[in-house]
Amino acid sequence: MKENNIIKTFFILFLSFLLFSSNFLFSNTIDIKMIANNCNGCHSYSKSKNHYIPSIKENSKKDFIKKMKHLKYINDQSIMNRILKEIDETDILRLADYYFDNIYEKK
Repeated sequence: MKENNIIKTFFILFLSFLLFSSNFLFSNTIDIKMIANNCNGCHSYSKSKNHYIPSIKENSKKDFIKKMKHLKYINDQSIMNRILKEIDETDILRLADYYFDNIYEKK
């Protein structure tokens, strides 16, 4: 009898955990600041003296999105292609909003 109560209690706790944490467990959304931190490791935000790695703001928002999609889907020989495999088009749009709609500057 006690075993049944323990199993029921465990099952109820487990279901409660799933209910309250479903957004965390089943969400594919990556925090945009975490994605940006990966970009910031190599790319500066504004004009850079580095001629090999462009800064983020050297593009318009539209060009940024276009280049990111190109690197994700077409150019399979770059390190950016390997990095961008981990994020989807929604993340690219969120990243563009983060950098170009002044969200980044307000952090």
